Amino acid sequence: MDAYDIVVLGGGSGSQVATAAADQGLEAAVVEPGPLGGACITRGCVPSKALIHRADVAEGVRGAEEFGVPAQLDDIDYGEITASIHDTVYEKASNQESSLQDTENVALYRGEGRFVDDRTIEIELNGEGNETAEISGDTVVIAVGGRPMVPPIDGLEDVDYRTSDDALFLADRPDDLVIVGGGYIGAELGYFFGALGADVSIVGRSDRLVPREDDDVSRVVTESLETYCDVYTGYEAGSVAETDGRVAVTAEPAGEDE
Repeated sequence: MDAYDIVVLGGGSGSQVATAAADQGLEAAVVEPGPLGGACITRGCVPSKALIHRADVAEGVRGAEEFGVPAQLDDIDYGEITASIHDTVYEKASNQESSLQDTENVALYRGEGRFVDDRTIEIELNGEGNETAEISGDTVVIAVGGRPMVPPIDGLEDVDYRTSDDALFLADRPDDLVIVGGGYIGAELGYFFGALGADVSIVGRSDRLVPREDDDVSRVVTESLETYCDVYTGYEAGSVAETDGRVAVTAEPAGEDE
């Protein structure tokens, strides 16, 4: 069993902990089953901002005539958009992996780790051979990140819903969709899909979108999104039901009984 000064579970921001330890002369290991780079590269900042840029381009074409440049947006190749985002994410994650593998005193284990005891990690290595490895660390850092929270909405588990992670990489643009949540993620997705021609509704509990921002900022964002989406602030999704292949969301005023 290989022993390290520090073992990090998670190849996102945790990899920075490993490289910092290695810079101090410590032996470090990183355990990660998926792409390196964490949420920012794989399902956050990079793909979302790349999608928003493409929405900006579409809006620029629509508004080009205002600047004396007649233009017409006939069609959008949504499949090409998502394929290019996949390529960008893959390239950045691959660069992260190469950089980590080239770092002296850092070992990368590609697989899922679990604790055997306080300092020992068993790793189910990626691949089809069901191979495992066991390592130990004087210090173990848990930096596995999180996943989207799925709200307890009646009927949600009975329909084919998508999380915000899923929405970044849809193969086809939906004709219409309901976004539950009025935070910055919901606002970004609403703008992107709305600018690319989808019929979007946003349901948010607060009286404005991005409620954690300054009131003036939040107000401007809410007014701007109303250009692209039907915005229902002060409401919360109470139930979901599917009829004839379409999903209906029933919303009630936030804080009130149905």
